[in-house]
Amino acid sequence: EQHLAQYTTLYTAEFNTKIIGAIWCTGQGESKTLEYIVVHPANRGRGVAERLVSEVCRYEEAKEVKRFDPGCGAIHRCLAHLGKL
Repeated sequence: EQHLAQYTTLYTAEFNTKIIGAIWCTGQGESKTLEYIVVHPANRGRGVAERLVSEVCRYEEAKEVKRFDPGCGAIHRCLAHLGKL
């Protein structure tokens, strides 16, 4: 449990001060796993998931992360579309 808390970051997407999406980023060093992405049903189909994955990658790359592993099919599709696989 302590290991999970130490190496896990929860990123959120907000619109009008409301959380509309979230994704977990786990791992340490140059490799991170993106998993458990969720988007509020009212905001699906609007590119929220891909934008969230893109912003998390940008932020983590600034911290020297070089590789992202997808934790599910939806994240795999986003990473592939962004050229991050």
